Amino acid sequence: MQRLSPAEEYIVERLQHSLHADFTAILLLSKTDGKLHVIFQMGSRSKRTSKLAFKTNEGIAAPVFKSGRSFISNMNSEPASLLFHTCPLLLAERLTSIISVPLLQDQTPVGILITGLRNHSRTFHPSEIQAVQREADQLSSSMTNILNVI
Repeated sequence: MQRLSPAEEYIVERLQHSLHADFTAILLLSKTDGKLHVIFQMGSRSKRTSKLAFKTNEGIAAPVFKSGRSFISNMNSEPASLLFHTCPLLLAERLTSIISVPLLQDQTPVGILITGLRNHSRTFHPSEIQAVQREADQLSSSMTNILNVI
């Protein structure tokens, strides 16, 4: 599996710190097994997280890959509450609020940038959601070499 460049890692680190997020990760689709794998993470509580793999129709990947758009939710929102109790990534990291944004190549999702909070009383502000989208767009254009290899 490929690694991010130092510049790409810096983008993720800067995002996590600016949002005061508890967890941030990049998951990329592998051509060999057709699953999303964590290639970079910050703030992880669980050793399991780096070993998780998802099909694009499972867990946090399903709403992002189905729509090709961002997915924003918290544990208290009615339609997503089941996801927070069944997705291995959200369970392992004990996340209560998430922003999950597709990483695109030629307008097709090939990965996910996810950032999340563990504090039940805090959710993401609309400006924070826009910041994650901007960083995901920057990563998508920056990661072209990685995306062509995986």
